[in-house]
Amino acid sequence: MDNMNTHGIASLCESFSQEEAMKLASRLEIHFTPKHGSWLSMAEIELGSLVGQCLDRRIADIGTMRCEVAAWVRTKTRWERTYHGLHNR
Repeated sequence: MDNMNTHGIASLCESFSQEEAMKLASRLEIHFTPKHGSWLSMAEIELGSLVGQCLDRRIADIGTMRCEVAAWVRTKTRWERTYHGLHNR
């Protein structure tokens, strides 16, 4: 997890009873990532793009969502190959 203040054991106490928070916390093994330039930041950027470009509306069912996401991935991959000159490889 990243180092945001909401990503810690104390935030569990704000959402659950102390007993439940401690039970949940005992099941966690927390590994913090660097504050800048981590893979988590890249994943958050990618998910943000997916949400903004593809999932920015109500989708009626999981099958439709899977089709929409697959189409988004195909379009994105095609664009990346063209943009980065990979279409010649």
